[in-house]
Amino acid sequence: MIKYIGSKRILVPWILKVASLIRRLDASYRVADLFSGSSRVAHALKGMGFWVLANDINTYAFVLAKALVEADARTYSREKVEPLLKTLMSLPPQRGWFTERFCLEARYFQPKNGARIEAIREYIESMGFRNLGASMVSASL
Repeated sequence: MIKYIGSKRILVPWILKVASLIRRLDASYRVADLFSGSSRVAHALKGMGFWVLANDINTYAFVLAKALVEADARTYSREKVEPLLKTLMSLPPQRGWFTERFCLEARYFQPKNGARIEAIREYIESMGFRNLGASMVSASL
């Protein structure tokens, strides 16, 4: 999971406890995480068996929610996903616009890591992954 300011990481155990108590009073299995961010809460609630609606205005949150909440492990099993992840990890680094913007100009990533991210992003684009598949692969970065 991603660490960032505003994460509900520390609140997750408390939220799950409250959700369990509410479930005892009302058999509802639908919940909404309206500011999902890294999807920590939504993912944990899904793990408890809730049907979860995760929402956020940020694109990164959309991608994470697709990968961590919408994706079904029965469809995207470890056996199916691991070969693709191994392929992505073995790609040679590729410098381009991402490395330029996020490493050299913004100094957000080290250039060697940016070149790896760039190679993976380019591969994802070239393979034509769409929607859920693209989100799952992108979230693995």
